[in-house]
Amino acid sequence: MGELTATSAEPAYINRLALSYSPFTQFTPDSAFYDGSHIKQRRLLIQHLLRATATPLLLRADKGMGKSTLLNQLQRQAASDIHYCLLPASGNKLALCQSVLADLQAESASDEAGCEAQIQQRLAQLRRVNIVPVLVVEDIESQPETVRQMLSEWLNWRGQDEQSLWQAIITAQTATDFSHEPTLQKLDMPALESREIEPYLMQRLKAAGYQGEIPFNSRDLQRFYRQSGGNPGKINQLAHQQLLGTAPKSGLGFTMPKLFRQVGRWSVVLVLGLIIAAALVFQQQINSWIDKPEQIEEDISLPPLVQENEVATVIVGEDEAASEADPRQELADLLADIPPPEQTVTETETETETETETETETETETETETETETGVVTQSQSQTEMSVSVEAEETRQSEEKKPETAPAAPAAEQEAVRDSQQQLSEPADAVHGKDWVLQQKANHYTFQLMGAWNAAEVDEFIDKYALTGDVATFTSLRNNKPWHVLIYGVYPSRKAALTASNQWPAPLNTIPTWLRRFDSVHKQIREKGVMP
Repeated sequence: MGELTATSAEPAYINRLALSYSPFTQFTPDSAFYDGSHIKQRRLLIQHLLRATATPLLLRADKGMGKSTLLNQLQRQAASDIHYCLLPASGNKLALCQSVLADLQAESASDEAGCEAQIQQRLAQLRRVNIVPVLVVEDIESQPETVRQMLSEWLNWRGQDEQSLWQAIITAQTATDFSHEPTLQKLDMPALESREIEPYLMQRLKAAGYQGEIPFNSRDLQRFYRQSGGNPGKINQLAHQQLLGTAPKSGLGFTMPKLFRQVGRWSVVLVLGLIIAAALVFQQQINSWIDKPEQIEEDISLPPLVQENEVATVIVGEDEAASEADPRQELADLLADIPPPEQTVTETETETETETETETETETETETETETETGVVTQSQSQTEMSVSVEAEETRQSEEKKPETAPAAPAAEQEAVRDSQQQLSEPADAVHGKDWVLQQKANHYTFQLMGAWNAAEVDEFIDKYALTGDVATFTSLRNNKPWHVLIYGVYPSRKAALTASNQWPAPLNTIPTWLRRFDSVHKQIREKGVMP
């Protein structure tokens, strides 16, 4: 889903494109329905089958393919010979019967048996005047087993002429197995083709008041089709994220640089180790090439140091005695001081250059020494002790520079995820008002799920998605008219809010949302808030 961190009540692109509402939400007017070639063919086929057959229709498609949108359009364009009745998504058997009776415009009953008798009587009346009653059941897999059994009994009702009283349209997910219902006539929802992406988006934009050219280039449209597979719901999410400027990036762009950094660190350590090993093996040959002390300054040119301050931090306790150390001992110390993989490439190269300079100066002074054998032995022992102390000091400073272990994820983010999941599983509570909103901390975050001119649409949204817990509504002025806003959740940080929203169950996780700080909500209520 697309998120937006802003202080405005709506996404910025609504004002930028001069839209009256967000064009990619599920709540769209009749003008936003895209009647493409494949969708139109499926719509006409359903209307023909409802009139010509008595076998219930099973419309199967993945989430976001537009099953509910197609059913709403069928009901809006219903002919005079077809009467649609919607079976509610939840409720006991008596409540479902009474709701169907209300759609059939018949008198209600107080018990289940009387209610079903009233339904059969009304269906028989419609059949006698050549009107086909159609029962619409959305997401049959979400209905309890008792409702499925009741539905199976209803579809087996027959009139006096043994004609089926009901015709039905049932929707379900593609993965739902209905092998035990062989009498259902199965249909599918076709996906949009690549050439239909642009007209589909323009249809929704124009329905929201847009009058310009399409705000997406050809590369964006190709990406939408490739990532969505022609699923209209996913196309809406991608277009919404693109206009917000929060289009997702490929996961490869995040993993490859980290892999390269790890390989680069080990490569530097390996190359440095090979260089030092080669210097130890061929030291005698290297010494034979050096004839005079004067030639050292002419033939050997040391590379420039990277930075003086870096050298100062690497070389610890350097003095004149260290410069006179035995070359073999110096090289052995270099090998022991190879940095671990966690150190950066810049620090390793700086240490190498500094130690190479020290080694070169040591070799120069060693070649010019003319002391006796006894003096050399004594001096070597003294230098060895000093080298050990220098090594200990360098080891201590190296340990002080080791990075600390990254702290664990804040407990507040984990708590926010648990609170969000608990809210969705708790029974319904009363919806909070603006007084509750003003009591929340200004630096906390919340999700704005929708806004509408009609307060009834906000209530319908809350009931449809069964929102509970930290749910609040308030009313403010927009274009000098009351604008009803619905917010959901209280989170201590932006990261905690996004983490919690990723755990929302379907279908709540498919709704485009806008993440806001409470201080912006407080400002909107204080400056433009009105009584609902």
